[in-house]
Amino acid sequence: MPSIKATIGVNNANALQTKIKRPDNIRATAIAIGARPSLNDLSNVDMSLLEQGAMLVYDATAGLWRAKQTLEDGTSFEGGHY
Repeated sequence: MPSIKATIGVNNANALQTKIKRPDNIRATAIAIGARPSLNDLSNVDMSLLEQGAMLVYDATAGLWRAKQTLEDGTSFEGGHY
């Protein structure tokens, strides 16, 4: 497959624009813009008690996933070091 050269820019509305002068079908296999998101970026995840080996546990009362290593009943677990 021949390579295709495209110029991509940002317009005044911060939207990506591109022009490709080729009649073939074009398929993007990967697009990455900006920094990679993390779990902490989600509004329903509380990472304030994050520690090594913690796991996400759902708190139905708060409607949040919380990073914990010890549950309310005293059960402790180790999620591992990866």
